[in-house]
Amino acid sequence: MAAILDINKSLDVTAVSEGIKKALPSYARPLFIRCLREVEMTGTYKLKKLDLQKEGFDPNVIQDRLYYLSSKGVYEELTPEVYKDLVQGNIRL
Repeated sequence: MAAILDINKSLDVTAVSEGIKKALPSYARPLFIRCLREVEMTGTYKLKKLDLQKEGFDPNVIQDRLYYLSSKGVYEELTPEVYKDLVQGNIRL
């Protein structure tokens, strides 16, 4: 998963996807993208990654926008319905 700070909610997922495809081989591309409204930091300005890891990618828990890398090779929005299908194995990544 990649977490991207998007304060204005203006992230162009298509442009990010194209940049990822150009820069990373297929095995290194993130399966999920999370658009954060804010980033929590420690007192020494380190990112609090553990909280993000614990939350995972469940859209029922997370209020941020989530995208997943579909079998078409593009990032699509991860809705609760899509999440359910992913967990049940109806959608393959």
